[in-house]
Amino acid sequence: MEAQAKALASDYLKGHMAVDGINAIPAVSVATVSGSDNGKTYTVDVSYTYALNLSPLMSVFNKTKVSIPASSRSTSARAASNSLSMFLVPDRSGSI
Repeated sequence: MEAQAKALASDYLKGHMAVDGINAIPAVSVATVSGSDNGKTYTVDVSYTYALNLSPLMSVFNKTKVSIPASSRSTSARAASNSLSMFLVPDRSGSI
């Protein structure tokens, strides 16, 4: 499950960066924490640093590139598989 989450997150970022002609290789980590009642929490961290080429004018200041870091975290939870959900729906129509 964690390997699939890593591949999905990496492919997602690569796909969006490829639109701009950038060959991105992000760092992806997935953590799984088991909670009470067999529930699990998943945390996916994605980070990437882009090296932006600056204009020739910036070489006056001895700068040719600047690094732009970006990171994202997504957390989700999966309830226990043997859980029960119950809904109370009041019916005032008199048909029951």
